[in-house]
Amino acid sequence: KIYEQKCVKCHGKDGRGNPEMDVAPLAGEQTLEGLTQAIAETMPEDDPESCVGAEAKAVAAYVFRRFFEPPKDQAAGRPKQELARLTVRQYRQAIADLGTEIFGNSQHKLATSDTRGLWASYHNHRHLRHDKKVLERIDPVIAFDFGEGSPGEKIGKEEFSIQWHGSLFAPETGEYEIIVHSHNGFRLWLNHPKDALIDAWVRSGDQKEHRATIFLVGGRWYPLRIEYFKYKDPAASIHLLWRRPHREPQVIASDYLTPQVGSRLLVVDTPFPPDDRSYGYERGNQVGEGWQRAVLAAALTVAEQVVDAMPQFLKEGRDDPEKVRAFGYRWVRRAFRRQLDDATRRDYVDRFLEGTSDMTVAVKRIVLATLLSPRFLYRETIDDGYDDFDIASRLSFVLWDSIPDPWLLEWAEKGQLRGEENIRRAAERMLQDPRTQSKWSVFCYYWLRLDRFEDITKDTKKYPGFDQQLVTDLRTSLEKFLHRVAWEEEASDFRELLLSDHWYANARLARWYGGKASSDLEFVWQKVPKPDSAGGVLTHPLLLSGLAYHASSSPIHRGVFVARGILGRRLKVPPVAVAPIPADSKPDWTTRQRIEFQTKPTACRTCHDLINPLGFPL
Repeated sequence: KIYEQKCVKCHGKDGRGNPEMDVAPLAGEQTLEGLTQAIAETMPEDDPESCVGAEAKAVAAYVFRRFFEPPKDQAAGRPKQELARLTVRQYRQAIADLGTEIFGNSQHKLATSDTRGLWASYHNHRHLRHDKKVLERIDPVIAFDFGEGSPGEKIGKEEFSIQWHGSLFAPETGEYEIIVHSHNGFRLWLNHPKDALIDAWVRSGDQKEHRATIFLVGGRWYPLRIEYFKYKDPAASIHLLWRRPHREPQVIASDYLTPQVGSRLLVVDTPFPPDDRSYGYERGNQVGEGWQRAVLAAALTVAEQVVDAMPQFLKEGRDDPEKVRAFGYRWVRRAFRRQLDDATRRDYVDRFLEGTSDMTVAVKRIVLATLLSPRFLYRETIDDGYDDFDIASRLSFVLWDSIPDPWLLEWAEKGQLRGEENIRRAAERMLQDPRTQSKWSVFCYYWLRLDRFEDITKDTKKYPGFDQQLVTDLRTSLEKFLHRVAWEEEASDFRELLLSDHWYANARLARWYGGKASSDLEFVWQKVPKPDSAGGVLTHPLLLSGLAYHASSSPIHRGVFVARGILGRRLKVPPVAVAPIPADSKPDWTTRQRIEFQTKPTACRTCHDLINPLGFPL
């Protein structure tokens, strides 16, 4: 009766929602306690206080029993479960970690190093001859204009050569454009010891700019090497830049460089269909033909990379079946996230060695069989209970979006992941891993919906100088702010997400918004220009610029973000499309007056009574 009196109008008799009111169906995952609380606090929307206490509990029990309680598998007598495959991000991260079985793992060492820049050796000869080396140092960035002069003492003007080596950090997953400006000869290697990404050793005409695109998995360090020379050229210069995803080209700052050379990574650049994000985060709940094709193409790509690297990780044992067998066992164990029984060893390793004398073919078959197996592609289920290996996998996917590392698998093998204290100890160790920092960055990306701000433009007459280079700097500023709040030991304080009156600004941002900074490459932690009105991430200029119109602010966009992103409230689609009132049509009205007039109709008030008070202060 309570449902009929107070709920049917919006949700319908069958719980599928009233199409005229754009109410979502009553379905999905929900607990009785959560449903009771939601009804008591928010329902009915036009009078939330009319259904509380015993009434809220009664109608919640009815709704849960009728619409939310999972159907029973009559044969097993248990709730039906749906398998979850790896998301695209989890797949790529898992492949990168599987690659450490081949190339080794130097990520933690590189991430914890305090030294930034690239190691440089300068030679007084056009060839990188060891006996002509006259200078070694760390260069913070590669941005040199030597002109007609020399790079340093004891180095001639007519000819010299330089080698830089170290590692490059990729903050996010996507395509990176590596750009080198130089009048002279050079080669650049990135994540591959033999194949140069850019080879301009022999100059072609007057070409100064050289570009190449490479796909990188975010949150990882990649080995980088550059060899450069001048010989009888009129001038000498070299600048190393990059174009990160959705950003403008910039000189690569020292924050993203280290003089330590890291291990090569196994990278999958195969295009995948996007994952479902209807719940606000990525879920691996869709298995279609497109995903199957992508998984097969990715597995073939990985197999080719592994075979190509056999001389490196198997060395003289690459034709030895027992060396290949040992590698296969390690590879499959890591991919399947648990110890292998005899049947698994036989099915995924031994039978491929028995069927051929060509170890290249055997390795390729082992890799393909592993990567196409449901044991790798799907997450663990705990329907029949769980063991230490299941706990290890749950921890690694929660914190890293990837498979357990050898240390975590060893703990699982020893039975050391049972009990809250052991799990907490493992989690605290895992928090120090750079993959956790990467997961935090991805969480913030989806939480703040930064994908909406990939193309922010403003009225050039009203805001001259607000260009894409400024937007790129704003992205870097926010990125550094979020990292500081979570990870910098002395500054880490999650309250600062919503309270901080500081931000990061370089010289370009300081000129635009106010503040002090000496370089466009260096971002300085400083007070915001108007600290009294600061609200942490909520008032960061990137968010405020993105949640705005071309020539004016938008309290509605900002209020919707706070309602959904901070308070977790669900908002209906507007019943009618109402165009914003142009500022020039009511020049004597404030923004607040225009918004209040625009949202005055009764049909708008249900949501805007919440949205407007949240958006006006911003």
